[in-house]
Amino acid sequence: MRLSPIAVLVLAAAGCGGGGSVVPPVPKYDPESMAQAAMDQYDTNKNGMIDGKELDFAPALKSALAGIDTNKDKAISKDELVERFKAYHKVGVGAMSVSCVVTLNGQPLQGAKVKFIPEDCMKGSIFGGSGTSTQSGEVRLAAEGADGYLPGLQCGLYMITVSKSGAGGEEIPAKYNTQTTLGREVFSAGRGTGDSIELNLTK
Repeated sequence: MRLSPIAVLVLAAAGCGGGGSVVPPVPKYDPESMAQAAMDQYDTNKNGMIDGKELDFAPALKSALAGIDTNKDKAISKDELVERFKAYHKVGVGAMSVSCVVTLNGQPLQGAKVKFIPEDCMKGSIFGGSGTSTQSGEVRLAAEGADGYLPGLQCGLYMITVSKSGAGGEEIPAKYNTQTTLGREVFSAGRGTGDSIELNLTK
């Protein structure tokens, strides 16, 4: 299923025009320290790059390789990460609308809990988010902040888990939850539009 790009919005945590309306603040990013943390975690051969099989252990970075890898050498350097993280701040929004659809074996997956968990290098800068899939497989994601849930998600790198409990226990393979291989970047690149996130699971 291929979805059209969606509008990226600055969202309020409450209704507009009335008292109590809150606009989520822009996260406080530390590009240098976040980039170094990512290198320490994923550059296992210490060649100064996150590349090859190392990217398989960093699914969020791998999903964003085309945008982060500015010199097109199919690898991610610390300098490229620093520039990407600086760009998150330049977007200037506290949260963006994110459209997510989950399918299992090509069919919409209803009642699945989808969690976006900040990668280790992002912890302390952004909040995690979650939502439950509808009959059509659509998930309305919200970031969990200090003041409750904020509509949308903050710019950053996320590990993703998908789970659904049934009479026999967990119905979704471990590769999508306890041993997840899923990850995505949330980032508008200043275009004013963002791609819908499609999680096409198999069992």
